[in-house]
Amino acid sequence: MASEIIGDDSCFEIHVATPLNVCEARAPLGLYKRARQGEIADLTGVGSIYEIPEAAALVINTVEVPVADAVNRMLGLLRTPV
Repeated sequence: MASEIIGDDSCFEIHVATPLNVCEARAPLGLYKRARQGEIADLTGVGSIYEIPEAAALVINTVEVPVADAVNRMLGLLRTPV
């Protein structure tokens, strides 16, 4: 975990929660399609497992939260005194 390397006071884990089908629909380069066709190995969610963070400081569901709100939530976390 990054916080173990750089310190808890300098690291915030943010989980940008997005269902795989939404990631696939948003992918501009068609990476998920290529991974499903076997052209790309170990793409997270297709060829390798994605592990949801256990203790994220912030979780943002990108299907429900507009980009501007997500940015404001992240900035709010960064402005929170440690």
